[in-house]
Amino acid sequence: MSFIRTLVFILFAGKIIFAQQVYFCKSVTPDGKPVEHKTNWEVKSATPVVVLLDYKKQINSSMVYLFVDRKSGNDYEAYDSKAVSADKNASTIIQPYNFKESGNYLLYFINNSGERLAQGNLIVKVTEKPVVENIKQEEMPEAVILKAEIIFCEKIVSNKPVNIKESVSLKNGGNITVFIKSDNVFNANSLTVNIYRKKNISVEEMLETKKFKVQPSWRNIFFKYKFEIPGVYKFSVYDEFNNIMKSESIIVNQ
Repeated sequence: MSFIRTLVFILFAGKIIFAQQVYFCKSVTPDGKPVEHKTNWEVKSATPVVVLLDYKKQINSSMVYLFVDRKSGNDYEAYDSKAVSADKNASTIIQPYNFKESGNYLLYFINNSGERLAQGNLIVKVTEKPVVENIKQEEMPEAVILKAEIIFCEKIVSNKPVNIKESVSLKNGGNITVFIKSDNVFNANSLTVNIYRKKNISVEEMLETKKFKVQPSWRNIFFKYKFEIPGVYKFSVYDEFNNIMKSESIIVNQ
């Protein structure tokens, strides 16, 4: 786990109220109770596990984000994320999730303010893997280096960026959503994002590297990022062969 992800966890962990809970269940009753909830599931790849956030009070957020991390070695790495529309008056979120790989997962919900609402650990054994349609060589030859687009925005709704930004202010929290998309499928198992801060016109300081697990058939991913100090920041995306796909900069004001 990177330093910043660890720091974010420490900052937000204190805000988690233990009465709030994430359940992994077969279904949810009309009054919001989990059915057959457990933390160890054996599923077919086409059968989702229902993820239930029981917040115990009003969520007060029109959008929450479900983040899925998968354990690799001793750490959890970013694996997937989804934006979930929410009723501000609701106290529960119900989100089916389809696991395609066996593993040890950490799932958590974050609101628009970046607060971690609740989290839960889940062990998944996938008994049948999906049939993946092979991409024809003439459609996606190995020599092709894909190009991507990086969009900075407030949030993602239905896989579309909302309130696109060219700058962000620390006075408003310094939070941004980074949306990476391609016209073609990624045809890759991972993407890497290097984040730099410009020290002057010719010198850049690399702050951190994020590696994301992706599916070859995906065309986009997104993640949230929080800036701590003003400056000009650059995000560079690389494919799994370290070919650069796109670089984009954003201004962070005090």
